[in-house]
Amino acid sequence: MIEYGHFIGGKEVKGTSGRAGDVFEPMTGELRARVAFASQAEVATAVENAKAAQAKWAATNPQRRARVLMKFLELANRDYDKLADCLAREHGKTSAYATHYHPEWFRRGAQQTKKWRAKIRYNLGGRVSRH
Repeated sequence: MIEYGHFIGGKEVKGTSGRAGDVFEPMTGELRARVAFASQAEVATAVENAKAAQAKWAATNPQRRARVLMKFLELANRDYDKLADCLAREHGKTSAYATHYHPEWFRRGAQQTKKWRAKIRYNLGGRVSRH
């Protein structure tokens, strides 16, 4: 069985509230995972970490941000079958639906990111915007 905690500050952390919810596989009705529910303190910590991360991300060069997004796309495509299996098992989608719909989503995301990168290069002429 999978145990899901939280992702805070770039790390996986176990929940400390002592509360959790069960995730059942809709195809079989079997227990697939347990998801930790966050305490108020965990939510506050996550929000503060997200605020700090957002400020750092906003200060990151747009071309670097585009590289990060392209790497995400590369990893998502690499692990596509695992992601589709997870979607099917945890959300009740068929594997055929998961493998048909989501490649289109990834493809559109890649096209948008490539357009964004080209626009940045054209508009900034290699300079970094202060926005």
